[in-house]
Amino acid sequence: GHPAKYKGMLHCARQQMRSGPFGLYKGWLMILCRDVPGWSAYFFTYHYVKLALSPPDSQGVLNGAVKLSPAATCAAGAMAGVAGWVFSYPADVVKCQWQTGDYKNYSQVIRRMVRAGGLGSFYSGIGATIASVALRDSACFSGVELVNRLFYLGTQWAG
Repeated sequence: GHPAKYKGMLHCARQQMRSGPFGLYKGWLMILCRDVPGWSAYFFTYHYVKLALSPPDSQGVLNGAVKLSPAATCAAGAMAGVAGWVFSYPADVVKCQWQTGDYKNYSQVIRRMVRAGGLGSFYSGIGATIASVALRDSACFSGVELVNRLFYLGTQWAG
């Protein structure tokens, strides 16, 4: 590969600040391009997979009134994580290249990536990411559902 551009985190911050106070925000546009579709796909997928795996006519599963099985919660969380990264991964790869390379604009990053590795370069390394987010998000949503259910039961008990 290429030699390291920065000696460490503080060296990187100092170098970025030389281009002005907004130097630390290099890549924010790509972060938006990554996060808006990524988080939209994430929550959309969780919502609809959760409904698909719940008992028929059970809208209560969305507010904690109806308990979703742990396996269904894990499946919905894992699928949400996978969907979120499938939609956001290409923009994340471009952002990382932009932030760590010497490029004039995003289109230069994209052209170099396509020339070097074809369209597959936008998904290089996604396998490890998918494996980790599937596990992480299944556990995360299990916790979310537990808290959601406890809040629902607490409002029923208090009210």
